[in-house]
Amino acid sequence: MLVEKELKKLANEAYSEFSKKYRVGCEFSFVSLDEFWKLAKRSKLVQDDIRRKIPLKIGALVVHGKKDKICLNVEVLNQITDNPNFVKAIVLHELSHVYLKGKVMRDSLNEDIKSENRVESFVQEEFPKYSKYLV
Repeated sequence: MLVEKELKKLANEAYSEFSKKYRVGCEFSFVSLDEFWKLAKRSKLVQDDIRRKIPLKIGALVVHGKKDKICLNVEVLNQITDNPNFVKAIVLHELSHVYLKGKVMRDSLNEDIKSENRVESFVQEEFPKYSKYLV
């Protein structure tokens, strides 16, 4: 079981690794479980999964704004994994969303699906060591 201090360290390590190749401006925020799910339910992908009764599989999420924020929750991450490389993979995935956000054309389910596919390919290409942890 990972504690918040360890998770912050892993997130910062992933950010450092990402920043060696690409520049992104964002911050990390550890939020309560209630806040995490409140934010997650704003996502069209999450709404679609709930509607279709598909189990949710998210470990972190991006809140886009003046300064993008990657939101994490200790309980959610610990339900998913205790593997440090998996945590880094999740953070790299979210950093990729921030980096590639300019390619999203509109706020729609189809665009969100395209964004997920784009990020998946990007992480496979740029961070192959970590892509194997992501489904």
